[in-house]
Amino acid sequence: PPEFDEQVHTIVVFDTTGLTLDDRIISFQHLKEAGERYLAEHPTAVDDAIASTSRDSLSTLIYTSGTTGRPKGVLVPHAAVTNFLAAMAAALPIGPSDRVLALTTLSFDIAALELLLPLVTGASVFVVDRTTARDPRALADAIAAQGITLMQATPSTYRMLLDDGWVPPAGLKALCGGEALPAELAARLHRGVALFCNDTATTETTI
Repeated sequence: PPEFDEQVHTIVVFDTTGLTLDDRIISFQHLKEAGERYLAEHPTAVDDAIASTSRDSLSTLIYTSGTTGRPKGVLVPHAAVTNFLAAMAAALPIGPSDRVLALTTLSFDIAALELLLPLVTGASVFVVDRTTARDPRALADAIAAQGITLMQATPSTYRMLLDDGWVPPAGLKALCGGEALPAELAARLHRGVALFCNDTATTETTI
């Protein structure tokens, strides 16, 4: 998205010792097109990567939020992501009948739960766009229209929804993380959902 271009530029400038990249603003469209060209020129690249993957192989490169200083790149191995997903699958009642809402920006670690946990448990995932994620009425409508049964969001997002009059659908399983959770907001959420879990720091232990 265009709003991320300047952030990508900032990361490029910061990482002069770690990565060799052009010092310019790189759009996500540019990265997408570069990836497509590479796959067209190397048609076996994906199969080759899968065949050579081990528990120590790189899964993703993410950047910390920067809340404790300048954002730093973190190399996440497959073992860490697999461990996290296995632990969450064991802790949560989730299966093929569930529909999971994905609204976290992809650069945040908890997006791995929203996107990958449904895939390893047979559930479905519905990805909302950034405009919908920021609009309480549109987000509430999406949750209802898509029959969402499990969602993960920050306290700020839940407060935005509840203050706008949102009533959680029956049977909703709600996970909350990414920020400190006030007791009064936890109580409001707990009263309205089938399962409520404060999952702050679940990703920091492995991702």
